[in-house]
Amino acid sequence: MANTILVIDDDATLRKYLDYILSQRGYQVMTSATGDEGIAMAKANPPGLVLCDVLLPGIQGFEVCRQLKADPVTEGIP
Repeated sequence: MANTILVIDDDATLRKYLDYILSQRGYQVMTSATGDEGIAMAKANPPGLVLCDVLLPGIQGFEVCRQLKADPVTEGIP
């Protein structure tokens, strides 16, 4: 979905802020607090863009990116 953005960040305040700002600009926003949850969300409903924090609990942001790029369903998501 081109107008959907997935925000993956463990900071609840930042997730809410980005959700508000991006929603005001017409984007649909999905949010996740962990890398594992974010990967699952991206595979189930591929967004047009993923904004991912680097330091996450459990799986880190760079690994989230590697896994998304390794999957044919999500490899084209910037």
